[in-house]
Amino acid sequence: MELIWEGDPKPQTRRVADGLYLFYGCSDDGREMNRADLLAVAQTVPALSLVKEQRMAPVKVMGLMRRIDDVFTRAELQEGLVVFVNDVRFKLKSWQYLNACGTPAITPAWLDKQIKSVKTLDQLHDTCEGWVGALDDNLVARQLLAQRLTAAHKSIDEIARHPRESVEEIKTAPKAWQPVLFQLFKRPNFWDDAAGVLSVVKMLL
Repeated sequence: MELIWEGDPKPQTRRVADGLYLFYGCSDDGREMNRADLLAVAQTVPALSLVKEQRMAPVKVMGLMRRIDDVFTRAELQEGLVVFVNDVRFKLKSWQYLNACGTPAITPAWLDKQIKSVKTLDQLHDTCEGWVGALDDNLVARQLLAQRLTAAHKSIDEIARHPRESVEEIKTAPKAWQPVLFQLFKRPNFWDDAAGVLSVVKMLL
């Protein structure tokens, strides 16, 4: 059996519905069960489904594997196929899938980790724009960074409208804003430079 679950960290996202899937089984005397018997077993267990089966010529199998590998984004990834030949099962895995397994998926959590580790905004740009991963990882990294910077500039506009002529006024602001407002109190042009923008990006974590 195999468990298919949306929270699985595998790089494949195009999957069948979550649940348990039955591939094969053996009877009490050690003989492999036929498909009709497997279906009978699957019907007795809630959320257990029998894996779909399709007969095809070897040349079609290889053609299907080539199509599985002909992808450009992680969203299109498929792990591969299980092939049954001469009473032996083989798991054929996509090269693109195996390549993607070797690099982390680019997610908001990945970007959070990069933001925490950098000391300058230039370092953050270099990490995202120079990222070498699988498929569309570089594009996704740059898109996530652009979204985060847009959110930071929106927050800057909101914070800038808050009174900051005195410590008392600053203390009336949301707690997360106060360190930035104190910097502005001391240096009015604080976020005109990259350091100020990075401080707001980190504030939004």
